[in-house]
Amino acid sequence: MYPMRQKLLIINKAQFGYHTDTYKYCEYLKEICDITYFCFDEGLARITLKDVECIYISEEESFFLNGCIFYETLLRTFKV
Repeated sequence: MYPMRQKLLIINKAQFGYHTDTYKYCEYLKEICDITYFCFDEGLARITLKDVECIYISEEESFFLNGCIFYETLLRTFKV
């Protein structure tokens, strides 16, 4: 029997693929973890990585409102 894969949630303000550290974490850990990357959509080209689920939040409002929408969506998505 295979061990159950760990789940990894990465929350970052930077859009996926544009922050080297978290991109490399995903690249190396995707074989042993189920990875979900939660970030703002900054309007840049979307970079994909096989076996990494990306959840984008639109960045259109004020800084404060963006933060509220970001955390509300995070809590609603993962039912924390």
